[in-house]
Amino acid sequence: MPGGGFVSGSGTGKAYLGKLTRNVVVTCIVASMGGLISSYDIGISGGVTSMDSFLRKFFHTVYRKEKEDRSTNQDCMFDSQMLTLFTSSLYLAALVSSIVASVVTRKFGGKRSMLLGGVLFCAGAGINGAAQAMWMLIVGCILLGGWGWRLSLGVAVVPALTIIIGSLFLPETPNSMIERGRGEEAKIKLQKIRGVDDVDEEFNDLVAASEAAKKVEHPWGNLL
Repeated sequence: MPGGGFVSGSGTGKAYLGKLTRNVVVTCIVASMGGLISSYDIGISGGVTSMDSFLRKFFHTVYRKEKEDRSTNQDCMFDSQMLTLFTSSLYLAALVSSIVASVVTRKFGGKRSMLLGGVLFCAGAGINGAAQAMWMLIVGCILLGGWGWRLSLGVAVVPALTIIIGSLFLPETPNSMIERGRGEEAKIKLQKIRGVDDVDEEFNDLVAASEAAKKVEHPWGNLL
């Protein structure tokens, strides 16, 4: 949902009238938190594996190799399967989530999906920050798809809480309401989001796009 004076139609080149309303601003902030937390988790999962306190607690064999054998290439010392699982769990979770995300969003709408995502991220950050065992690290990373590493992993709770709190104030998206047969409510919601009454053209385009999407056969086959 772009936040400008005019909003371009999706793939149509049209310009829809609209104001920079509070709903648009909140939506942009919450949406950006999703990208922020994903990038942060990807970056920090590699960073903490170089911290001595982290390796000493969870990957003592790797830590010992790193300290005792200086003649071997440092990268060759990180040959632990569990360490590989830890750094890969986020990507594996993202793979699984990408498969079910469209179904969840279509069934429950963008608002509830964002809330669910924020809760999972928050839980993952909390578990990772308080981790005392390997399974907690893995579970924490899946939920995210010494004090140094605890703070690094746990601080992800900040954007997660932003998503949770922000989603509580977000309006339901008109297109998800249309897909669930709530056309009249969707039009009223679109007027509130855009801050103008004349939303007929955009609303009709949303309806047409929804109908066109329903006509697509074997979407997963087409994607493959």
